[in-house]
Amino acid sequence: MGYSAGMDYLKSAAYWVRAARHPKAALDQVAAQNYLLPAQVHRQVRHRQLQFLEDILRRCKTPPRVLDLGCGPGWWATQLAHLARSWSGFDIAPSFIEHARREAQEKGLAHLQFEVSNLLTVDQGRNFEVVVLGGTLGYINDWDLRPLMENVRAHLVPEGVVYVRVSVIPGIYPRVVWNGEYQIAYRKPAEYLEVFQKAGFSATCERDYAFTEGSLATAYTALARWLGRTGMTAYRNALRLRPLSFGLARILLDLTPLPQSMQFVLRLA
Repeated sequence: MGYSAGMDYLKSAAYWVRAARHPKAALDQVAAQNYLLPAQVHRQVRHRQLQFLEDILRRCKTPPRVLDLGCGPGWWATQLAHLARSWSGFDIAPSFIEHARREAQEKGLAHLQFEVSNLLTVDQGRNFEVVVLGGTLGYINDWDLRPLMENVRAHLVPEGVVYVRVSVIPGIYPRVVWNGEYQIAYRKPAEYLEVFQKAGFSATCERDYAFTEGSLATAYTALARWLGRTGMTAYRNALRLRPLSFGLARILLDLTPLPQSMQFVLRLA
């Protein structure tokens, strides 16, 4: 694995603290960086992604104890609380944690706990059946990835599982480090697989196309409204054309250097 010159972790952390305090949209939409999607489509995308993690939790022999590193405003936790024995969420942004705590309290979910913390220093002991890393690894420096994953490994019970969702660069294109309001590395899937293996995990992976489908549905809606039709008509047309347009979009995206979401399931090797 080639090592980059490094990213400014503090810059990214400062961005998330600021974004959570002064959100441009609903906090979960801020955490997911789905500003370009209408709120309704964003919710549909998130529920599609939720199904993958829900399946992992349901396959556990007993309700699992969950460690959520980069929990954001606690959306995953509150949606899946009924499947977990406990849920410990950590995030760098105090406003995210305040929101998560408030949501859990209002819904009577006392088994959900949230704390402000740097993800690299969390220490909760080997107590968890499931560890969640939802969209966080892109903000971590190359040299911190393996120590982070080794720390994750130290939190797992022997039969535990890790769920990772992260944006990657597909195809033949090299990794990209974006330097804007925050810094994020869009690595190659093989780079993550190498880190996971060296940290003592075996891994399976699959692409997450929920955002792709949501973006296309948004495009259909915009086109239909431009033609004077309703958004729901556009969405029905999108569903009818899905085998062609959505399939073609997946192929085209694989031929471009655009970041795409990928999901990994890790187990102790």
